[in-house]
Formats: sequence, C-alpha cells, structure tokens
Amino acid sequence: MVIDPSTYEADMLHYRTIESKLGKDCHYWEGYAVFDDPTLMNEEFVSTSYYCVALPPVFDIALGDITSAPLSASETSQIALDVLFELVSKRFARHSFRYWAPGIPPPGPNDKEIPQAVWKYRIFTYFIDVAIYHLRKAKPVHETVVSSVLLRVIKPLQALVSDGKVSLADFEKEALMSISREVSRGKMAMNTLAKAAISKILERPQPKEKDALAAWKKKRPLLHIFSIGFTPAVFNVLRELVHYLLTIASHPYSTLTLGATTMSKEQEREWLNRPDLIKLTIAESRPNCEGVALARSVLTVVEESTARAKQLRDLSRSYADPSGVRHLPKTGVLASGSPGTHTQIPTDLMQRLKLNQKSGSSPLSGTYGTLSDLLRKADDATPPDGMSKVEIEVIPDAAIVSSLVEAGSSVVVLIGAERILPGDADVVAKLGSYAAAWTAKEQKASVLVLAPCDTIEPEFGDKKPKMTQGEAREVTDAWSMAGSCNYEGLGAFVTKVLDKEGVKVVNQESDIVPAKFISAWITESGILNAAGCCTLGKERGEAEKKTFGTD
Repeated sequence: MVIDPSTYEADMLHYRTIESKLGKDCHYWEGYAVFDDPTLMNEEFVSTSYYCVALPPVFDIALGDITSAPLSASETSQIALDVLFELVSKRFARHSFRYWAPGIPPPGPNDKEIPQAVWKYRIFTYFIDVAIYHLRKAKPVHETVVSSVLLRVIKPLQALVSDGKVSLADFEKEALMSISREVSRGKMAMNTLAKAAISKILERPQPKEKDALAAWKKKRPLLHIFSIGFTPAVFNVLRELVHYLLTIASHPYSTLTLGATTMSKEQEREWLNRPDLIKLTIAESRPNCEGVALARSVLTVVEESTARAKQLRDLSRSYADPSGVRHLPKTGVLASGSPGTHTQIPTDLMQRLKLNQKSGSSPLSGTYGTLSDLLRKADDATPPDGMSKVEIEVIPDAAIVSSLVEAGSSVVVLIGAERILPGDADVVAKLGSYAAAWTAKEQKASVLVLAPCDTIEPEFGDKKPKMTQGEAREVTDAWSMAGSCNYEGLGAFVTKVLDKEGVKVVNQESDIVPAKFISAWITESGILNAAGCCTLGKERGEAEKKTFGTD
C-alpha cells in the first residue's frame, strides 16, 4: 500500500493535536504493536477521538430544532427516532466512530477487512456516546422522556453486538426494526392511556350515605372537567372522551342503548355513568395561552363528532326505506376510531334490511322481534338533533381556585405530567397545576395525573429539579394588549424591564404538584399510586445505568 506523504503528515498532525489536548489514554493504540512501521497501517485501524465529533447534517439540523423550537416531549422524541433511523439507513454510523472493539484480536499484517464485530461495536458505541447522548441532553426539560424512548430502542441491540451469529446487515436491520417498533409502541401507549383515563373519569364509586345513593342510581346529569394548559396526553384523552360520548355511545345501534337492548347490571351502571352534559373548564395559561389552543382543538372534535352523530341518526332513519340507503355516502358509517375514520356499510346488513322490508314481520331474533322494531326503539332513544352535550369555557388563570370552589366536589381535574419525580412521585406540570390540585383536594374532588410511563424519572433523578423559566419577552409582549397599560411610555418601561432595571419579570412555566394532592397516576401500564410510580422509576434507573452508564 502506497501512503501519500502529505496526507500522512496531515493525519498525524491531527492525531498529535488531539493527543496533546486529551492525553494518550483517550486513544486505543494497541494496534500499533502489530506493525513494525505504523505508516503501514490502514487508516481504518487507527482509533482516535478525533472522529467522535462527526455529525451528519440531519443530526445538526435536528439538534437545532430541538433546542430552539417550542416542541412537546413527544415531538422531541419523534425527531430523535427519525435521526437514529437516518444514521442507520444511510450507514453513517459505520464510519463515524473508529473504535476497535474490545475482545477482538488486533489486526494482523495481512488483514484487509474489518471484522463485522468491530463494525457493530462502532455503530453501537456511536449511538450511545454521541447520537443518543446529545439527543437526550439537547433539551433538559425533555430528557426524562427522550431517554426512556431511546433506552427501549437501544436495549435490544446491546446483546447483538457481541453475538457472532448476527451479521452486520442483520444488526442494522434489527436497529431499524427497533426504531420502527418504538414509533408504533408510542401510538398504542397513548391509546391505552386514553382508555384507562376515560374509564377512571366516568367512574362513580357507590356512596355510603343513603341520601346520595338515590342520585347515584340515576342517570348522571353532568361531568365537569378542569384542565390547565395543553399537553398531548390531556388532549388525547379529551378527544377520545368527547368522541366516545358524542358519537360511539350515542350510536343508534350501540350495545348500551337504553330501551333498545337488554343490559346487565354492569352495562346499566356504565350507561348511567355517561353524562348528559360534559362541561370543560380550561385555564388559558398565559402568556402563551396554551389553554386556548386546547379549547380550540377540543371544539374541533366536538363539531366533527356532533356532525357525525347526526349523520348516523339520519342513516338509521333511512333504514325504514332501504332503497334510500343507496343515496347515502358509501363511507357513511363511523368506525370505532377517532373522528375522520370511516368504513363502508356492511353488505350483509343491507341484505337483511331489504329482506326485512319485504317480509315486514320476519324476526331477526326471538329476543328483539323484527329488525324494524329494534331500529325504531334505538332511534327513539337517541338525543334529538342539535342537543349539545359538550360545553367548553376558558377562564383566566387567576380564576382557577374560585371556579373549583364554586363547582364543588363533583369535578375531575386533569393534569398532564411533564415529569414524575423520584421518591414521593411528585409531579412537574403546567404552571397553575399546584393551585388547582390543592383546591380540588380541599373540595374532595378527584385529581387525575395523565402520565405516560416515559415521564417517570429514574430512581437517581433530581427530586427537586430547577423549574424552567420562559423568556421575559413572552410576558412583556402581552402588556401592549392590556387595557391597564394603555398609556404613553410603555415601550420605555418594557425596555427597562427587559434590561432588568428596577423590575424583573419571572416567567415560570411549571409547578411541582405534591403527591398528597393526587388521586391517581394514569399510565399506559395501568392506574398507579405513588408507590407504583416509584417502582417503575427504580426499574428504569437500573436499566439506564446498565445501558447509558452515569452521565
């Protein structure tokens, strides 16, 4: 092999510079012993931390987005997964970290190929020491969630690095599959959490007092829910709850339609727990008004679900004349998913409708009589067109305490967790959550924390983290719209505030809600108490230490 002298001198200059700054211990120089003349070494056999900083453009762009854009923890995690997928699929990780794998014999003079075990080790080490490290640390407020997501991706690959039966191609394929599985798992986890939360929200424990027992046995008139700010978990639960009550539960052929079906006691209790009206009270969450964004998003779900429910009732009435069904849209029947999912009218149902219309009295079953009778009963049981079952109100942040006191004990407070702290399972949440939880506890109301398991801090996490501070400009920008500040000289005052001359703006973004105020922590793993959260945190802490080490 012919070595270009100028290239060799340039490379050695880089190596000497790095060595002088970091020391010999940061290199793996054992390979030199194999060669009488180091100039005969292939550059692939030279391992140096000079290559540790190699970052592809997609990585650099992603880190910029994470650190500067106003992203949620789930959005940050998705960017991290996209970056890892790109690093593997473009094979960038192969050449970015030129370590020689421990336990692999050093190369001989006649070795021309890099062993596959070394390639696998390089990819895995680059993932752990560069890619995952920087993705975890890019935004400290999201580190808990991102670390958990990436831990599940990298953990199955750890054993494959030293497995001689696993080729490099299979290792990279498994890495891509692990990333894809995590994307699917995240979506399923949110759906599982939403189902558990809806069940808990609609739950009405049987009261012990005789006076309250009579009301408990009647149909629930009102479900009053309070929330603060906008988190993906809270919106997902409210979306599914509204969709369920407006569309699925009020479907003319729901299995729990009073008067149209025979219910068991458990089904009857479920039906009675469904409220006639849901009232959502959302604190606006200044200065960014995230609560307003939540109210807008929920309103869109209400409008779409209400329109779909009307379509279903119109469709049910048209069954009296099956010939009219063919004029309806072919995608008119709602599937069991969220607003926007459709399926075609079942062919067998169409055939039975036409057959029943011709016969007029052919019973579909001995229990319900004719199909026409069943449809008529179901249609009579549905609420009339235009009946509103969801009421949304947005209140100032300062009104959260008085509003909860006025509402009394028959409310549910939903809090989206940013992090669940180790030790007592206290919760870091949107600013104002402490006041809401304290008031609800005093009123003997339920406080439910919606917390994906990724938000649970590992056992060695900080029990009293420093609360994040927003930009002062976010607060001062809103002053120009306030009537009380409508006077000359406001601009000069804002300049002084921003320069911290006499007045300082504190834009705190989060609260710590003590565990003693919380009724339940709802996760995709089930409804937990404080001890359950701490157990999961301990398990995660052990797994992170084994995989990531201690930072």
